[in-house]
Amino acid sequence: MPEPMRGHSVGRRRFLLAALAFGTQSIVAACQQRLPLSAATPSASTAPARRVQPLADATPPAAPSDRLDVDFAGIVRLEGVSIEQEPVRPGDFLRVWLYWQAIGDPTEDLRSMGELVGPNGRTVGREDDQIGPRGNQLRRWRRGDRVVDEMRIRVAPNSPSGEYSLGVAVLRPDNQTRVPLTSPHAALAFSSEDAVLVKTIEVG
Repeated sequence: MPEPMRGHSVGRRRFLLAALAFGTQSIVAACQQRLPLSAATPSASTAPARRVQPLADATPPAAPSDRLDVDFAGIVRLEGVSIEQEPVRPGDFLRVWLYWQAIGDPTEDLRSMGELVGPNGRTVGREDDQIGPRGNQLRRWRRGDRVVDEMRIRVAPNSPSGEYSLGVAVLRPDNQTRVPLTSPHAALAFSSEDAVLVKTIEVG
């Protein structure tokens, strides 16, 4: 091929490469103007961690949905309970509100215990806690004072579906012995001594 023709081809090739580079830079500049880098979608490393919202606490009803009026040791009365949800699934928490009233002059900080018992006598959930909130335990109460306590009882994950009995007892904190019922009701008899049948709970 003659030399002039080769020089013409090389020059044309350089011109095309330069035009292509200029066109690419123009496209990138236009995209940057339309979509600033600050507005770009963050990568997985720079994206903020997704926060799990906590479950909002529910406000207990002003009055118990199930009235009991059962006295323990002539000191404290369980006026009734309210249940958040029914039925409850195995592995979930049964949320119970206990309505207490001081009917005597408390001298010790008693504890409440909730038990979920099946028809075969097997306990599938148990929880205990002090009566009264922190800083206002039972021995600080005056006669007539009232408090609503929240209790969450976890149902065993392997619990079969069916009806379970929810019982409540009152314990002494030093030795975990049960405080005697002083106003027992035959209709509220529970599987264990000095405990009161609160409600039948459906699990499933």
